[in-house]
Amino acid sequence: MGGGPPELDDLIAVNAEIAAFVRAGIPLEMGLRGLYGLKGSRFGRLAGRLADRLADGQSLSAALAEEGPAVPRVYASVVEAGLASGTLPRALESLAESGRILQDTRRRIATAAIYPLICLVVAYWMFCFFVVVIGPQLVDTAELISNSWAIEILRRFNRYSWVLTKLLP
Repeated sequence: MGGGPPELDDLIAVNAEIAAFVRAGIPLEMGLRGLYGLKGSRFGRLAGRLADRLADGQSLSAALAEEGPAVPRVYASVVEAGLASGTLPRALESLAESGRILQDTRRRIATAAIYPLICLVVAYWMFCFFVVVIGPQLVDTAELISNSWAIEILRRFNRYSWVLTKLLP
């Protein structure tokens, strides 16, 4: 394959470009070759590999199939169906839109996972502050008033605060 498998961004970009070439009536080989010359990225290398395969006489679906497992079978099937029905630009635009939605969903999930992590860290810091600063003061104050099970728990937290605040994380 030379240069690694295409990523979702690469496939979305190639989809959009191929759809534009087909709509404009530009031969795919020529258009993809032009993209290869403009970009030195994985996208450009993918366009170059596809252009080489098309120049060798392969169909677009066969050229994509040679990308191996990096190109999902569903993608190749949609390209074949688009070629057979004569609606390749529409099929590729639909795939590109689905890819963009997938990317957006992945980004939102990753962003949403950060919030619980921040809450956990802040809660742990608050717990450490309580054990190290507030707990000892409560124990000293409560010893003057009464001795209960809650004070005993605070006393143990204070005694083992080094474990709770330094060793536990």
